[in-house]
Amino acid sequence: MITVHDLSPNVAVIAEGPAPPLPASLEAEVAAIWEREKAGRPDGLFDGRIFSVAASARERISGCFVPYRRLIAERANPKLFAGLQVRPLAVSGLLVSADGVVFGRRAAGLTEDAGRWELVPSGGVAPECADASGRVDIRRQILAELAEEVGLDANDVSVSGPFCAVEDGDSHGVDIGIALAIPLSGNEVRACHARRGSLEYSEIAVVAQSAIPGFAASLGPELVAVSRALLVQKGLLAPRIE
Repeated sequence: MITVHDLSPNVAVIAEGPAPPLPASLEAEVAAIWEREKAGRPDGLFDGRIFSVAASARERISGCFVPYRRLIAERANPKLFAGLQVRPLAVSGLLVSADGVVFGRRAAGLTEDAGRWELVPSGGVAPECADASGRVDIRRQILAELAEEVGLDANDVSVSGPFCAVEDGDSHGVDIGIALAIPLSGNEVRACHARRGSLEYSEIAVVAQSAIPGFAASLGPELVAVSRALLVQKGLLAPRIE
């Protein structure tokens, strides 16, 4: 289930101390799942650190950086959420170019949402974007994602700031929606992706705002739920009637 919350444009994201230790039995189970998952993936996995949300409110999101292996274990065995409590924080941009909103099709080999479409850019919050006090610079994070994934120069982008938080009750993830704008045409955006973008997106589409309802309808469940919620929040897509 998707839930959307209003966020202050100046919301503070704070990492409060190190990850809490796990009971030995749970740590062993996480390690066993991690080794199994690594062995089953040709390109392996990297056990970096991701931001896990402990508390979320309009003005403040707090949590800590935890090992990525905890999230992998939680996804492999959802029952472990009771002990792990990993709620991964991500940033999700709604990028408007001169020709419309930018979407990307996630590459087939990715760990999550492979082959599905989402708003560009999108990615987890990294420790490198936190200062010594633990305050996370989410503007820096979204611009880093944009440069890495699409190859766009941060100097060409205006950032309006966060406008909502989207919580996924199934994955326990929390995405901060951030509005972005760039004066480039759709062709220029696609050319930047072809020259300098990562392999995370196999395809880039730029969709005129008036055409977004038809585009979303054509994708159906292939449009990532968080992206659909952000489009609804911005008034670019009508809410679904259950």
